[in-house]
Amino acid sequence: MKLYCVESPRTLVLVSSTHTLLFKAIHSDTNKPRCVVELVSNDKLDLKFSKKLCATEISGFLGLIHVDGLIFLVTITRKQEVAKPFEDQSVNKIINVEFFCLNINKWDDFLYRLTDTNAANGISGDTTDNSFMGQFDDTNNPASAHPCYDLKKLLSDGSFCYSTDFDLTNNLQTRGVIDNSLIIDTYQEDYMWNNFMMEEMIQFRNKSSAADQTILDDNGFLTTVIRGFAKTKPISVSNSRASLSLISRQSCKRAGTRFNSRGVDDDGNVANFVETEVILNIYGKIVCSYSEIRGSIPVFWEQDASQLTLGTPKVQITRSKEATNPIFAKHFDNLIDKYGAIHVVNLLSRKASERELSDRYKSHILDYQKASHHENNPLLTEFDFHLQTKGGNYAAAKNILRYLNESIEDFEYFSYDYSQKSVLTKQTGIFRTNCLDCLDRTNVIQTITSLSIFKLIFADFNLSDTSSSQDLNMTHDMLWADNGDQISQIYTGTNALKSSFSRNGGKMTLGLFLSDATKSVTRMYQNNFVDQKKQVTIDTMLGRLPGTASSPVILYDPVNERVEKSLKKFESKYASESVKSMFIGTFNLNGHNFTNQNRNDLESLISWLVPDKNYFYSEQPDIYCLGFQEVVELNATSLLNVDYSKSAIWQKTINGLLNANGDTYTLIRSEQMASLFILFFAKKSIADKITSVEGFSKKTGLGGIAGNKGAVAVRFNVGATSFCCINSHLASGSNAVAERNADYESIMNGIYFSRKGGKVSDHDNILWFGDLNYRLTNITGEEVRGQLNMNAGDSDMSQLLMRDQLLLEIQSNRAFKGFSEDEITFRPTYKYDNYTNVYDTSEKQRTPSWTDRILFRGKSLVPMRDSYDCAQEVMFSDHKPVYCLFEANVTFVDEALKRKIYDKLYEQFKKELPQDSNSGSLLDIVNEKSQRKAPSRVNTLESIESGSEISLRTPPRAGTLLDINSAPLQSRYAPPTSSKSFMNNQNSSAPQLDLLSLNDDDSKPSPPLPRRRMTNPIETNNSVSQLNNTSKKTNVATPPPPPTSRKADVKSEPVNDQANSDAINSHPPGFSSSVLLPKSKSNVQNRPPVPTPPNKPQTLESMAKQLEINKKQVSSPTPPPTGVARNLAASPPPVQPRTASSSTVTNLNQNSNGAGMSLPPGFSTTLIPSKKPAVSTPVTTSKKSPVPTPTTPTTKKPPIVPKKPQSLAGEPVKKDQSMNDWKPLVPK
Repeated sequence: MKLYCVESPRTLVLVSSTHTLLFKAIHSDTNKPRCVVELVSNDKLDLKFSKKLCATEISGFLGLIHVDGLIFLVTITRKQEVAKPFEDQSVNKIINVEFFCLNINKWDDFLYRLTDTNAANGISGDTTDNSFMGQFDDTNNPASAHPCYDLKKLLSDGSFCYSTDFDLTNNLQTRGVIDNSLIIDTYQEDYMWNNFMMEEMIQFRNKSSAADQTILDDNGFLTTVIRGFAKTKPISVSNSRASLSLISRQSCKRAGTRFNSRGVDDDGNVANFVETEVILNIYGKIVCSYSEIRGSIPVFWEQDASQLTLGTPKVQITRSKEATNPIFAKHFDNLIDKYGAIHVVNLLSRKASERELSDRYKSHILDYQKASHHENNPLLTEFDFHLQTKGGNYAAAKNILRYLNESIEDFEYFSYDYSQKSVLTKQTGIFRTNCLDCLDRTNVIQTITSLSIFKLIFADFNLSDTSSSQDLNMTHDMLWADNGDQISQIYTGTNALKSSFSRNGGKMTLGLFLSDATKSVTRMYQNNFVDQKKQVTIDTMLGRLPGTASSPVILYDPVNERVEKSLKKFESKYASESVKSMFIGTFNLNGHNFTNQNRNDLESLISWLVPDKNYFYSEQPDIYCLGFQEVVELNATSLLNVDYSKSAIWQKTINGLLNANGDTYTLIRSEQMASLFILFFAKKSIADKITSVEGFSKKTGLGGIAGNKGAVAVRFNVGATSFCCINSHLASGSNAVAERNADYESIMNGIYFSRKGGKVSDHDNILWFGDLNYRLTNITGEEVRGQLNMNAGDSDMSQLLMRDQLLLEIQSNRAFKGFSEDEITFRPTYKYDNYTNVYDTSEKQRTPSWTDRILFRGKSLVPMRDSYDCAQEVMFSDHKPVYCLFEANVTFVDEALKRKIYDKLYEQFKKELPQDSNSGSLLDIVNEKSQRKAPSRVNTLESIESGSEISLRTPPRAGTLLDINSAPLQSRYAPPTSSKSFMNNQNSSAPQLDLLSLNDDDSKPSPPLPRRRMTNPIETNNSVSQLNNTSKKTNVATPPPPPTSRKADVKSEPVNDQANSDAINSHPPGFSSSVLLPKSKSNVQNRPPVPTPPNKPQTLESMAKQLEINKKQVSSPTPPPTGVARNLAASPPPVQPRTASSSTVTNLNQNSNGAGMSLPPGFSTTLIPSKKPAVSTPVTTSKKSPVPTPTTPTTKKPPIVPKKPQSLAGEPVKKDQSMNDWKPLVPK
C-alpha cells in the first residue's frame, strides 16, 4: 500500500492494489474526535497532484487513534517475516510503525525524509530503527516532539505480529487447515491488540455492502495485530521435510506490566493470559498442533510496587472469597466453553509469601467443582516448583509428569491428514499453568508438557528415530526458551530467569545463576522507574484511560448521530433507577491495640456501626465504607515495616459485627497504607452489581515519602453510577491550615485509578472522610469548654462552628471546592482522655475540635436526616468515631436491551436516508484539478484553496456518510425537500415504540418516558417554492423518498417537456423550466441600463430629452397610472411591459392548456433579467410584449445574472442534468 496526502482540506489517501481509503478529520462540537472515511476504486482516483507521505511501502493499516487532540492514522512501515507454519502462510513481526496526522502537516516532511532515508539505506532485519527516538523533526526542539512517541516505541519493540495470509488470533484447530480467509468476523478480540484503534473501522466494514466487505478484507485494509511470539524452525522427521512453529498470543483484556496488572478483573479476565500453540507440519503428509494456556490466579490480588526490595513484596488479597466466587466462576466457565476440560497446574510455593494466595486458589476451585454444572470439572495439580528443584536441580521438574500423564493422553492433540483432507484427532482439553508471575516457573513446566505431547505424536504416527527425536528435542526447547524470553520481556522488561535451563539441556552453571541475579535487579529497576509509564502507554493504545483521553475516533455516520439522540428518549425503556443506602464511618484508633476479646470494646463499636436510630430499624444499609486512621502506632518502625496483622484483626471484627444482625455482608475491597486503612462491605444481594472496584494509596507525609499522612481510596460502580471513597489523615497542628490544604490538593490530584477509573473528580459521587485535622481558630481551649458546658444537651453548635477552619476554607474555596457537609449537631470529636468522655486534661490541654469529618460531592448523594453523628459510647481512643448515612440514586442499564433498541432505530433511520450517491465526496478533493501553484515538492498535489469546503456525498451505506458540518465545494442552491427533511428530523421526537417491535419478554425496568406523537404530517416546502414563497406541501412524517422532480408527473418525461409546464409554478431568478440555466446566451451584464430596448442606437441628445420627460412626470401631483414607478418604501410596484425582439420572444405566459403563468419579477419572456431605467419614469410599452417589466430607481445596482452552473472540472453542466441529480448542501 501507498500513502498520499491532499491539502486544503487535508485528506490522507491510503492506496492498495485495487481500492483506496480516503480519510479526513472533521470538526466536532463535542470532545469526541471524528473523521470521514470513504472507500473508492482506484480507477476513479487521480493522484497526479498528490504528495507522498511515506517513501516506503505501507505494510499494514492498524487503525486510527486520538492523542493530544489530534487524530493519527497508524501504519506499519517495516516488517520482518519470523514464522511460516505453512508454505502459503507467513507471520510478520512489526519492526517499525508511523503515525500520520489527519489534522496538521507538522510532521509530514520529517517522516517522509526518515522513511526515504531508511529506504535508500535498505534498512531491514529485526533491529528496530530508533532514529526517531527523542525528536520528530530536524530542529531537535522538545516542543516539536511527536505526541505518539511512546506509542510508536511500544508498537516497534518487536513483540507485535500480524499475518496477511491467515487469522492469527485463532489456533489451528479453531480456524482450520485449509481456511486461509481473513474475515474480520472470525477474529478473537481477546488477542486483537489494535481492536480499539480499529473498532470504528470494523463497524464501517460491518455496515458496508457485502461486496465492499470483501474488498476491505481482500485488500488488507483491516490488519489484525497480536502481541506475543512467533517463530518457525525447519526440522527433519523420518527423512521428510518438516517445520516446527511456536505462536504465543497474549490477551489484551487485562494487559499491563508486572505489578500494575495482577489477578482478575470484574469480567473474569486475568493478567498475563497467554495461549501458546506449537505446530508440527510434515509437508504433504500431516500437520499436528497442541495448545497450552497460562494466566494469573483468577482472584483479586495485588502487590505494592512502591514497597519493592530485592525480595518479593507481600501479596494482598483485596476482595473476599464470597465476592470473588462469581468472577472466578465466570473465568472458568469461559475457559471450559472454549477449550473443554481444564487441568490446573499450580506452581506456587508453600512459603508464607505465596501460601495465602495458593490456599485461596484451591478453595475457589473446590467451591467451583461443587457448584459447577459442567460435565468436566477442572482438575487441580499443586506442584511446589521451588521445593522440587531446590539447589538448582531443574531437571527434577520433570517429576510433574507423573501427575499430568493421564490428562496428556485424554486431551490428545489436533491432527490433519493432507492426503485424505480430513481431521484425524482434536484436542479436547487444555493445561492451565500458573506461578506468581506466570513467567519463569511456568515456562519450564509448559516446555516439559509440550515435549511430552510431541513425543506422543511421534509414537502415534511411527515417526520416531534417533536423529528425528534429537532434532525435535533441540528445536523444541530452543523455541520454548525464546518464547519464554519474549513473554517475560513483555511483562517485566527482562528475559526469563530460567530460560537458560531450556537452552542448556537442563543444566545450571554459576554463570547462569549470575545471569538470573542480574535479571532480577533489572526487573526491580523496571518496576520502580519504567513500568508505570509503560502501563499508561498500553492503556492509551487499548482505550482504557478514563474520560475523553480514551475516546475512539468516531467515523461520522448521520444515521448514528440521529440514533444517539433518539436513544436517550428511550432511556426509561432500558435504564432504571434505584435508591441504595450507604453508611460512611471514620475512626482514628490512636494506635489502640485492639483485640476482639474485650467485650466492652466490641459492644461500644456496635453503637457506631448500628446506631440506635429510627432509620436502622427497617433495614440495614446496603453498603458500609469505613475509614480508620492510626491503626498502628505512628513511629519509625511502623512506617518502615508495615504491620498488616492489626488491620486483619479489624477486618475480621467488623465483618463479624455487620453479619451479627441477620444481614449478610461481604468484603468487597480493603486498602492499607502504613497506619491508614479502609474497608468496603456490601450486602450479598447487591454484591454482583458492584463492578470496577479499585484501590489507591497516596502518601503526603514528609513531602510525600512517608505514609504517616495521606489517603487510601476505593472506587467502584454500582450499576452505571460511579463512587469514590477517600479516607485521609491530613497534616496535624493547630495552625497548619496551609499544610492541610496542600495535602488535600496532593491527594485530589495524585489519586489516579487505572482501568478507566480515572481521577477523583471523574466520579459521579465522592465521599471524603477521615481525620482531616482542621481545628477551631482564634479561640482558646478554656473558652471552647466553657461554651460546651453552657450548651450541654443543646445541639446548637453554630457559635463554635463559625470558628471551624474547615468550614472557613470551604467557604473561601481554598480547599474541598464543591464539597458539602451535613449539619453538625454533635460535640467536638477530639481530643479525649482514653476511656472517658472528658476532653484532654494533659499538660497540653488541646482545644476540642471537629477533626473527624465526612464530606460529600455528587448530585445523587443525600444525607439522611439527623444521621450525621458521633458515637460517644466508644471510649478506647482519644477520638470519637463519626458516621453518616446517605441515600444514593444509582442507575442500572440493561445493555442487551439498549443494544437491541439501538439496532432497530438504526435500521429504521437508515431507510429514511437518501441513497443517491452522485453528489460530491472526498474523491472530489483528490481529483481536483484547479490551476493553482503547487508546493515545491515534486510529487505534490495542487493545494485546494485554504478554507474551501466540500459537499459530502451520501453513499449507499451509512458507514461512509460524510460530515454534516462540512460545507459544499461550490455554493449552489437549497437541497431537495426529502434530503432536508432527513436532516431536520435529526432533532425531532423519537419514533414510536411500535416501530421497534420489541419482544414482550424484553426487560423493561420502568415505563418509557412520555413522547410527543405527531398527529399531523409535517409540512415543508420544496426548494424552488421556498425561493418564491409559494408552498408545495410534502409529507415527511414517514421516511422521506429520494428527491422528487419539480414536475407533477415524474415517471419518465424529460424535465424540459413543455407539455407539463403547468406543473411548474415558478423559477429561480435567471433559470428556465428545463435545466437551471439562463436561456439567453447574451452578456447582459455589460449593457448600459435603459428604460426600454431602443429600436435604433440612441444619441446623447435623445437620451437628454428622455431624461427631461421623466423629470416632469415624477413632479406631477396626479397619481401615477399603471406602470408608473413608485416609492420603494411603499408596496412593491407593478411590473411594466417591455419590448423584446420578436426573434427571441418565447410566449411563456400561456402553457399548453392555455392557462396563464406569471414570471418572476424582473424577467422577460427570454428569462433575461430586466434592465433598470436611469430614473423612475413611465415607460412606453410595446404591443408585442404582454409581459410587464418593473422599473427601479437608478440608485440600485443592476442585477447580477447567474452564471451557468459548472462541474468541478469547470465544464458547463449538460442539458440533461436536472435538479433531481442534485444533493443536499449541508451548511457547516
